[in-house]
Amino acid sequence: MILVIAFLCITIGYVFGWLVATWRAGKEKDETEELLSKAVSPSPERPFPLLLGVFQDPISRRIQVEWKGQKVEKALDLSADERGKLLGTLSDVKEWLGAPELPLKVSSVSVESPRPSEPVVPPLPEEPVRPPSILSGVTSALADAMQPPRQEKPKSIVEQIDEIFQKKLEGTPYEGKRIFLMEDPRRGVLVRIEGQVYEGVENVPEGEVKQLLRSAVSEWERSQELQIKRKA
Repeated sequence: MILVIAFLCITIGYVFGWLVATWRAGKEKDETEELLSKAVSPSPERPFPLLLGVFQDPISRRIQVEWKGQKVEKALDLSADERGKLLGTLSDVKEWLGAPELPLKVSSVSVESPRPSEPVVPPLPEEPVRPPSILSGVTSALADAMQPPRQEKPKSIVEQIDEIFQKKLEGTPYEGKRIFLMEDPRRGVLVRIEGQVYEGVENVPEGEVKQLLRSAVSEWERSQELQIKRKA
């Protein structure tokens, strides 16, 4: 009887231990699978493409840049166009930080070839200053004497009247304005008052300008009469 009870206890203990071990193994398996699924599951897609990544070696403190999915150790590994785009991205980052913008111009380093040394030309000896030639002075004087004096073109009647008219405009509100007489081969005597042009003195509107025009015409007529009397 005692042996039967002992056997039952051993059997029950064994079964209980097996159940506990099985439960623990299943729990650990579930936890391991959960960790593996988290590690293997792809990261959620970014809403925007990754433009720039910056990494620093904690020992050498050297900077490495990930640009469009590729790691770049030195800026010289990029082309001039890629460096310009990278500077544009950095400029956007500076603007996001509220800092001054970076210049977008990529300066290309050009190696100039040494210029060939120019030959040294000795200075030419200065020519002695010659005294003025008497013959050249006489020649120029004779040329001036033989040249006929310039005769001024005689003024037309309209130009003579306009000269008198311009003097009469002095001291009036019309002084300095575009008011004058002119002549046209087809239309005859024209009077220009600022932007308006009138054919003849009689077509000018009544006013001070027309009175001054008539006065200038009368004065010119009197001067012509005096010249005729003097010649007679």
